[in-house]
Amino acid sequence: MRRPYIFRDPVHGDVGFARDGFGELVRKLVDEEIFQRLRGIKQNGVLNLVFPGAEHSRFAHSLGAAHVAGRMYDAACQNSGRPADATERKFTTLAALLHDAGHGPFSHLLEEILGKNHFHHETLTSRILTDDSSPIAARLRRHDRELPERLLPFIEYKKRRHRRWYYGIVSSQLDADRLDYTARDAMMCGIVSHRFDRDRLVGSLYIWTKPSRAGEPEDRAPDEHLAVDDRARDVVESYLHALYHLYQSIYLHHTARAASWLLNAALRRARDLAISDSVQRDRLFPAGGMRDPLWALIEDGNRVPLIEYMRLDEAHVWGLVQRWRGADDPTLRDLCERLKQRRFLKAIDVSTSDFEKLTKLQDVAKSRVKAALPGLDPTYYVRLDQIGRENYKPYRWGREDSGADPILLISKDGVTRPLEEEARGKSMLDLLESRFMMQRIIVPEEVREHLPPDLLKD
Repeated sequence: MRRPYIFRDPVHGDVGFARDGFGELVRKLVDEEIFQRLRGIKQNGVLNLVFPGAEHSRFAHSLGAAHVAGRMYDAACQNSGRPADATERKFTTLAALLHDAGHGPFSHLLEEILGKNHFHHETLTSRILTDDSSPIAARLRRHDRELPERLLPFIEYKKRRHRRWYYGIVSSQLDADRLDYTARDAMMCGIVSHRFDRDRLVGSLYIWTKPSRAGEPEDRAPDEHLAVDDRARDVVESYLHALYHLYQSIYLHHTARAASWLLNAALRRARDLAISDSVQRDRLFPAGGMRDPLWALIEDGNRVPLIEYMRLDEAHVWGLVQRWRGADDPTLRDLCERLKQRRFLKAIDVSTSDFEKLTKLQDVAKSRVKAALPGLDPTYYVRLDQIGRENYKPYRWGREDSGADPILLISKDGVTRPLEEEARGKSMLDLLESRFMMQRIIVPEEVREHLPPDLLKD
């Protein structure tokens, strides 16, 4: 008897892969150094500095997403009376497993610092899947020469020449990624109030084939979508509510945002010093025979050699922060001391959205920092933190690529409609039309009492 490969997971229980050719591929992919690197990258950046249990990694999340993706594929096929295709299921599971392979340390923080045009984790993921220098790409090609290119459409929307329903399992508004992290993040952060029936939601999935239009070639690939049984619309509503409240209570928590900005400021200060002075660069990013991997990413962005990128994890960055506590530059030294001593900046809600008033508030804050913290550069201590999020993106009619596929509900007669067209009560209406905007100013504790009170919320 050949027992399956089992990963014990706190969210899903046993995550298993049969000891066949595919299971062996999964095991070898997981063991590759560039995938093991995800053990050193937390799922939620510095959220563990606020929620002590949030120590879980993108490694665990990736395994969980692969497990959920396989379940979603099986349920949709079974409910639709369609035999499961082993190749399609393999593509879907592998894409979910590898969807975060290119992530940098601290969630999206490095993308904020370097700019998404210079560095974006999805670009690195695509490179890890396809580059000749990538051990994962080599492993995939040994299994199936065309496999890397077959996985790209799951990651890059623009690579989708046909609408395959299973693409939505990996990337959509109701995908394996979200179904895993909503449960995992809530559990690890100790949040018990924002839950939904994930099993029922997965068990209510169907495949819907869009009827062909007159004049279309008969050999054209069918336009297929993932859909949810309309009897489970209450679970969809609970899912969207959970997602909304997780952003409100966890991801955008005021202390988490302030801690993230403090780390952001320290990394930007080190980068700015290194760019302006080669002597400083050698001190701040010592080579030790090879380029420092963080400096390699700063310099090369999306073109960074993968052999250097695979050395970059959060432990390496924290090691640099510890080193910078002894830096010559007083601003960098102070920012790093604050991080290690947990003397975070403070995120304060702002009562206005008027541009002139916000600019005035920022200028006042910088002047207060300059007076209270002489010798330090106030640019790195003040930020207007403006965050907007659309809870659900409805279908934009008439656009081939709306930027977000809608969540489709399907009736017993096979008729589908986007979720936003569902006859619903006020709760669902509010949820679908909600776009919340948070406006805060982030400043040191030393100056918070000296800001104009009329521009701050009580």
